[in-house]
Amino acid sequence: MDGRFSLESLLARYGARRARMQPIYEQMLGVAQQLAEPRILRRSFAAGELPAIASRLPGAEEIVLAVSTLGPRIEAHVASSFEDDPGRAVILDEIANAWVGGLARQLHLTVRDEARARGMLAGPAFRPGIGHWPVALQASIVEALGGSQTGITVLESMMMSPEKSISSIIALGHRLGRSLP
Repeated sequence: MDGRFSLESLLARYGARRARMQPIYEQMLGVAQQLAEPRILRRSFAAGELPAIASRLPGAEEIVLAVSTLGPRIEAHVASSFEDDPGRAVILDEIANAWVGGLARQLHLTVRDEARARGMLAGPAFRPGIGHWPVALQASIVEALGGSQTGITVLESMMMSPEKSISSIIALGHRLGRSLP
């Protein structure tokens, strides 16, 4: 799973300037491919093992906790190159954001396909810090996945490091209801 994506969605907004922007985006995609270390950490739990999360997911029989990450090298490169070439740094950051988002979407599709093969449903991929899901859950997810041993940590601000990381909560069950606030 590498979350590959097309530059098309990033270039589409440029309209007539697309031809001028495409070589820069292609160059920065090459840089991203050299620096990225795409990984997904995931683990399935019986819903009863995670009562605080399961209480928000009616019908959940299992809960998949996951973190999708590109590792620290892209963000370090963006930070170090921003002063000299802010335009390229911003494009590299944009590509990294799209890539890690694609990685998280690919994880969700895989979990959904695996659930379907088992005769189960998979709910949406909820992300701590979005909607009614407290960002503090990221610490619980990273801890449950052994994050500190994998190089992923949660800062005091509850943001993950590396920054190009996304945590996910996915309910599995035969009869899922709507998530509770």
